[in-house]
Amino acid sequence: KGALQDIHWSMMAIGYFPTYLLGAMMAAQLYHYCQLEIPDLEERIERGEFTAVKEWLRRKVHMHGKRYKSLDELLEGEV
Repeated sequence: KGALQDIHWSMMAIGYFPTYLLGAMMAAQLYHYCQLEIPDLEERIERGEFTAVKEWLRRKVHMHGKRYKSLDELLEGEV
């Protein structure tokens, strides 16, 4: 009884945890490199200003679509 930590666990789909971990690690890497190019990133986020982040993501990530075989290649090539 009680709430499960992850909805997938109730379906015995425990393999989802590593994908969450990988996603969090990739997000941390993207944040790190974004912060290098936008020094006042945290202040902008605190003010609710996300335009610079959106533009950075568009330039560094989104515009490439399926150009790279993996996110690792994207991070090595663009970020």
